[in-house]
Amino acid sequence: MPGAPHDDPLSGLLLLGTSRRRLPGPAAKAVFDSESDLGDLLTELASVADREAVVLSTRERLEYLVVRDEQWQGVADLIRLIAGRSGVPASDLGDAVYIHEGVGAIRHLFEVAASLDGETAGTARILEELRSCHGAAQTRQMTGPVLDAVLSAAYTAARRVRAETPVAERPASMAAVAVEVARSLHGNLARVRVLLVGLGEMSELLGFELKQAGVADIATVHPSARRAEAAARRFGGHFATIDDLEDMLSDADVVVCDRGTGQRTLRRSMVENALKRRRNKPVLLIDAGLPADIEDSCGDLADAFLYRLDDLERIALEGQSAREAASAMAYRILEKEHARFLDGWAQPEDDPLSALRLHFDTVRQEVLDEGPANAEAATRRLVERLLQAPEQALTKPSTEGSGQAASLEGALRKLFGLRTTNKNQGKGGKT
Repeated sequence: MPGAPHDDPLSGLLLLGTSRRRLPGPAAKAVFDSESDLGDLLTELASVADREAVVLSTRERLEYLVVRDEQWQGVADLIRLIAGRSGVPASDLGDAVYIHEGVGAIRHLFEVAASLDGETAGTARILEELRSCHGAAQTRQMTGPVLDAVLSAAYTAARRVRAETPVAERPASMAAVAVEVARSLHGNLARVRVLLVGLGEMSELLGFELKQAGVADIATVHPSARRAEAAARRFGGHFATIDDLEDMLSDADVVVCDRGTGQRTLRRSMVENALKRRRNKPVLLIDAGLPADIEDSCGDLADAFLYRLDDLERIALEGQSAREAASAMAYRILEKEHARFLDGWAQPEDDPLSALRLHFDTVRQEVLDEGPANAEAATRRLVERLLQAPEQALTKPSTEGSGQAASLEGALRKLFGLRTTNKNQGKGGKT
């Protein structure tokens, strides 16, 4: 039996997770390079959560966000879920797992949504993935007023960061720098062959930027043939498994490595052999992995030009001060949005109208944050979202029988001034 809820539901928030950077190489590969099904992750989470729950599964993090009761003892269960997927005994995970509680969980979630806590600051995909995971949990009715409000506030904060700071421009600028470096080295990009090793967020961004710049030949290598094939369809290129990497290196004029397994995917000997087969035709190596994927000594080879993300970012932003200023602006916005959310949440419990207004505004902002749409589509989504909780309350079987359902229906009609409709209306009946 679940315990009594916390007096303040926000104090019951718990976020437990891990990331690609924290797990050892083989464990990170097992968690993040496998074909994890979001439905399976939610089923696992539902088996240990006693109230609201969401799983955030991306290319670089796996996090469980739950609203817990005071007597809930599920932390060890969540750690076991990570252990089961990573192949690392729960007792050995140690610092690979992090935990945030209460307002700390909210602050962390805001940073994640704004892409300030990821491998590449400012990328938009993390927000899309967060919304997708949230939507999947909503479909399974695993969320409720607490998580829906917290996540909606995180979307609003992220939207402000992207609109009001240069942080969102950083990945695009870095990709633009990579394109210019490739053009200066190889000239006409239409004749350039690109090889993507791994499918991290930055490698995909670079792949699309290079394609838009005129590259026609983009190959993808990944441990999962299924993911490599899917990427090949997106880029209109071909694919292979990681076992074919050495054979494909000699054909590549630009190699983008983005696996972040903690093991150097490209070693000096591999690049040296590829250069010999290329008759020393130069190759541009872009290391987008965190941790690094390419051995440092590869940059010492006469015809290999190695750039890491720090190099691209430094050129794009022209110095450390610009990076620090952009991050400072973003964090100031997050702090303001964090305080605004907490202030709005702290409405007196005896003021249900204020709580309803906050809920409606939260849902409204959530719909706006889902992207551009015409007025009809946006308002339709808004109405459907606002009706979701009342519909669930009216249709969910009650232990108190039909009396409670009738009471809820009556209250709903009174609150919104709804008329009772005769079933014969439209056939000569009256209301």
